[in-house]
Amino acid sequence: MQIQKFKDLTNQAFKEIKDYQTGKKAVVKTGLPYFDDIFPVVNGSVIVFSAGSGVGKSFTLAKMVNNILNKEINPLAENFAVLNVSLEMRVMSLVLRGMSSHLKKDKKDILLSEFTEEEKQLANEYYLSIQDDRVNISQVPTTPNKFFEGCKEFLEANKDKESVIITCDHLALVSADSGEPRNSVIEKFIERVNDLKMMYQNVIFILLSQTNSEMIRRAKDKDIMAQPQPQDLYYSQFTFQIADYVAVMISPLKNGMSFYTKLKPERYPYLQKFFLEEDSKGRVSLE
Repeated sequence: MQIQKFKDLTNQAFKEIKDYQTGKKAVVKTGLPYFDDIFPVVNGSVIVFSAGSGVGKSFTLAKMVNNILNKEINPLAENFAVLNVSLEMRVMSLVLRGMSSHLKKDKKDILLSEFTEEEKQLANEYYLSIQDDRVNISQVPTTPNKFFEGCKEFLEANKDKESVIITCDHLALVSADSGEPRNSVIEKFIERVNDLKMMYQNVIFILLSQTNSEMIRRAKDKDIMAQPQPQDLYYSQFTFQIADYVAVMISPLKNGMSFYTKLKPERYPYLQKFFLEEDSKGRVSLE
């Protein structure tokens, strides 16, 4: 255990805040306005991003990482490094999905029909866009201890970087070290993440988590209970202990709703274009 004077660390913290204010350091932007406008991501941040199956959490994670590495969005991105711990999707699936988005073409058509000359050019554009030495990936099953050792080695090799972004997709797929119950595995994994965050000053974690079926059972038009609740996240008692920010993505339409939730309009002025008529208590639902 290392013991330091608290005042020494507060001096360091104030200097770091000044560095952000003067532009010597920069908040890391994800390029997603609904995220960046609310969550100032800095080194040491732990983000838990959660959604149900098929809603698009892995796609959103890929978009976040691409934007983080974009020098127009983050001027210091040239000195970033990324490690994606992908426990759900293999590179083939990730590339196929990215190509589908870039070509605006169905994945089935990409696999079953040859590209036109124009599509070849677009496919080559996409290929070149993902040839990035800053990005690394691990696709083998991992346990909390293996994750810790692998990330520690990666962080040690990149301790001179401005920021190191480590993603995990997703928490429920982390394996047990020695036959522990699932709760113990997630708890140990969260402990390992926290250990790494405290050991290395330049790391940012983005962890994907699954939501359970509770939101589907609560799905109801114009009902505030349709909003995400803490208990909707798997193992929320552990993830909320470590996360600086928890974001939940849902699809009201997929859950059978046309008029989403109830809220006070003054709290959400940026959603005004989606407001429906106010009720007798001055609350609105979203179209």
